[in-house]
Amino acid sequence: MRRMVVLFALAPLLLATTPGDIGGCDDEVKDLDQNVFGAERKKLDCQRCRDCALSTKRCSIACNDKIQPNTLPTTCRPLARDGQVCLHVLQSASCGDYAGYVIDNAPLTPSECEFCLGVTP
Repeated sequence: MRRMVVLFALAPLLLATTPGDIGGCDDEVKDLDQNVFGAERKKLDCQRCRDCALSTKRCSIACNDKIQPNTLPTTCRPLARDGQVCLHVLQSASCGDYAGYVIDNAPLTPSECEFCLGVTP
């Protein structure tokens, strides 16, 4: 009898979504708005380049209002959450790490920002 009570008490917990599940916490799964992400990434790159006193070609492009942000390949369909995670990682990166992200030759990319790997343009 005691086991039945425990089983019934725990049953709702086993059926609920867990934190971090897509759609958990009543979050709707949304595609990444590439125009919004591109503009935010460009703005962040410019700000971090200034904060870290970096002067690379990518920094110059990021801080030039006349140049449009890069877009992702049309076959790449990341989720809005992917973009949020990427921007968060970039925002919290050290200046040393950021220098590697905007270096002119063979820049690095944080794994959280590689949501289009294997996608052909």
